[in-house]
Amino acid sequence: MNKEFQLEKFSGPLDLLLQLIEQKELQITDIALADVTEQFIQYLEEVEERYPHELADFLTIATRLLLLKSQALMPYLQVDEEEDLGDLEVQLKMYRKYVDAMRGIEDLLAAGKVLHPRKAFKSQEVVFRPPEGVGPDQLREYFVDVLQSLEPIVRIPRSAVEKVVSLREKFTQIHDLLKNNATLVFAELMSENADRAEVVVTFLALLELVKQQSIYVRQETPLAEIVIERVS
Repeated sequence: MNKEFQLEKFSGPLDLLLQLIEQKELQITDIALADVTEQFIQYLEEVEERYPHELADFLTIATRLLLLKSQALMPYLQVDEEEDLGDLEVQLKMYRKYVDAMRGIEDLLAAGKVLHPRKAFKSQEVVFRPPEGVGPDQLREYFVDVLQSLEPIVRIPRSAVEKVVSLREKFTQIHDLLKNNATLVFAELMSENADRAEVVVTFLALLELVKQQSIYVRQETPLAEIVIERVS
């Protein structure tokens, strides 16, 4: 909280008062807690907007200071009360760390530093160490054995590969047919024993010629013949 307290032997914010008391630079018995409370109440009456966290902070610190002062004025406190007071001193130190961290974050935000990269992880080099007695030649043999044991995903018959028609050949065929025919149907572009590969290549050739605006293709219904027309 930013409230400045003006006391007989202290002037400043409440968290500074805590710091001085913790560091034994100021005696709690020299502080009039009634004046602290009175000034804080006056502060609440004067400010236009009240923040709940300021009231909570004040009540937390004031309660601790009151107990510390009670212990200083009444040293005959019970043992369990002294233990409670020790816990309160620990809490005061924790609160001090919280305030310091909060101020650090406020300074970073005020400086526009809202991104904080984490430290890079230590990289671990991946190393393969073969078993003892295994050399490069044996590793090569093992690798070849593994490759030979694998089944290929698709076995392509040699005859099918030999019958594959290139796109260039299909371009030439379609151009030659359209020189003598104004229109053709897709089936007329197939050879007598056309396989799936030739159908695919022919269709790709048609698409490329349409893209080049060399031919015009139409189909009346989804299952009707594909008609190819020459672009005049």
